[in-house]
Amino acid sequence: MNAGFGSIASPLRSIKGLLELSPQKLADVDIAAMNLACAEGLPGAEEFDFGACLATLDSWANAVRRYTRDAAGDYQREPERFHHHRGYFRFLSMVTLLKHPRGLGVGYQPTAIGNMRFLDSRDDLLHGLLTRKLGTCTSLPVLFVAIGRRLGWPLHLAVAKGHLLCQWVDEGGRRINLEGACAGGGETYDDEYYHHWPRRMTTNDIASGRYLRPLKTNEEFALFLETRGHCLTDNGRFEEAADAYANAHRLAPEWSQYDAHMYSLKLARDREAGLFCPNAAVMPIRHGWQLTINSPIVLQMR
Repeated sequence: MNAGFGSIASPLRSIKGLLELSPQKLADVDIAAMNLACAEGLPGAEEFDFGACLATLDSWANAVRRYTRDAAGDYQREPERFHHHRGYFRFLSMVTLLKHPRGLGVGYQPTAIGNMRFLDSRDDLLHGLLTRKLGTCTSLPVLFVAIGRRLGWPLHLAVAKGHLLCQWVDEGGRRINLEGACAGGGETYDDEYYHHWPRRMTTNDIASGRYLRPLKTNEEFALFLETRGHCLTDNGRFEEAADAYANAHRLAPEWSQYDAHMYSLKLARDREAGLFCPNAAVMPIRHGWQLTINSPIVLQMR
């Protein structure tokens, strides 16, 4: 075990400890700590310090607090620029500070663009953003939610088909979708936009209840474990990947796509053994990939 994890006494900073919590206690765990725990033992996580990452996150949250406070006059003068929604204004202010070169300078990992190999955990889990200021559409929304919750904002993760985004949910349950991981600053799109991007949803997808709603805490943890499983799979650590997918399924059996993940794991094993079907066509996207064999499609959230 590396020094960064070995020096941590709290069971809330280990996957084992988190899995042992009741649903009620899991709901109180910091989403950042939950995500960081899922990096334990992965390539790219050998040296990072858990406590230092959380301290960096707290520092960034304080910077966002100051910036949003100082920019409040922009909303008061031109609320129409922000869709007359203070939540969108706050989210946009946060994303601007985080991503602007003269702000905190957080960016998208250039080597991850068009690269479907999840070999380095820093690309898709939070510690990559907190140690080198680079992430992807899998980790940037987690950063936004983690900072927003530190400021008392009602931010949540949500999934589209092959994509991770944020949602602001007010006390009455009204929500808006918030997009900050793509190029440029923040934006908001209605559900209809995500019905067609980045992958078209079927009528069954839309009716399933899986997409475009705030994830529950157990589903957030399951998502992070699945991301861990993808990294383990691409590094040939198949038994550990199977454990990660199984734990995700136990946490959120109605939400996780366990069968699809295990099928992709089987294909990875077969590929390594030289048994991969030559007639299979793999069409990747950053947060998932489609495998077509005689028409059936498997789509995974990654």
